[in-house]
Amino acid sequence: MMWWVDLIYGALFSHFALNNVQDEIAQQSSNIVSYRAPSYGLFATSLNTQYWFGVPRNVQFGGLSMDVDYASHQTVDKQNSQQGWINYNRAIGSRYSAMEHLVPEQMFSTDEAPAQGISAVKAIALASAEGQRIYTITSDNLYTAMAQLQLSADTEQEIQNAVEAGFEVTTHQYQINFNGWVGEGYIIIDPNTGAGAYKIAGGGNGGYVEPDDSFRNQILLAGLIPDSDDNVVNIFLGLLLAIGGALAESVLIAVAGLMFSLYSLWKDYVELQTAYATCSANFLIDLYVILGAAFAVLGLIFLGAGAVPAAIAIWASGVILAGAIRAVLLAQCT
Repeated sequence: MMWWVDLIYGALFSHFALNNVQDEIAQQSSNIVSYRAPSYGLFATSLNTQYWFGVPRNVQFGGLSMDVDYASHQTVDKQNSQQGWINYNRAIGSRYSAMEHLVPEQMFSTDEAPAQGISAVKAIALASAEGQRIYTITSDNLYTAMAQLQLSADTEQEIQNAVEAGFEVTTHQYQINFNGWVGEGYIIIDPNTGAGAYKIAGGGNGGYVEPDDSFRNQILLAGLIPDSDDNVVNIFLGLLLAIGGALAESVLIAVAGLMFSLYSLWKDYVELQTAYATCSANFLIDLYVILGAAFAVLGLIFLGAGAVPAAIAIWASGVILAGAIRAVLLAQCT
């Protein structure tokens, strides 16, 4: 699992490192002296949660998101030109935004499955390629431009608030659909400094990369998402993790495994209730789940008391008994 943490950390580190190199090149051509100030951001996995009557039922890998909240420099124009300083800040801001989709794309693409990322500047470029109007919104054209925009309500409100506060906003007219990602990109610039926020729908200062099978396989190897959509298999996987934790004297790992098994047991219960609601033997569904959960909790109690062999024996017995009841249920109802 640590290799995956190092990988996503490396993506963010690469973002700053590549920009540092590009900054040095840009300074030479722009007559600028600039030094990196404390800056920070994050690169993380995004999860999509599915709910059943308000209860989280399933979590799937949604993608990777880079959110560089603060990129700061101490910058001076050698000729003390205010406009030159502003132009430089604008230029590097656009590049920083582009790197937020380029770096993850390069790191997570394969020949068979190229990764596709989105950022503020890429979203605006894609909208322009579609023939959309691109608006630079100031206090002079605020209400005229806002009447033409068809973006999310939150984005439109943020744009209006920013312009009314004296900022300049660049965005496109309609939401775009890019490989399943639906949203917009917008840039909020302080005209007095050239500094700005390069944002995509949802409020992030950054980029987003859509998942593909290679992404999911990397997550599976890291152990964050089980490599199965079969509830029974996931129950066994969780139990094996719990047994491994018990043998390693790690209560935390054992509890995590049991929680995953119980979560998979609950999913199985919901699906069985849906599939066999009219079966005369559907009372076995309740019995199956109650026994499975009871043996899991009982084993955990013994584990907490230091009786590791007893805990493992209880869990194994519970799986055998609950599995037998499930098998009878399927035989009666199918």
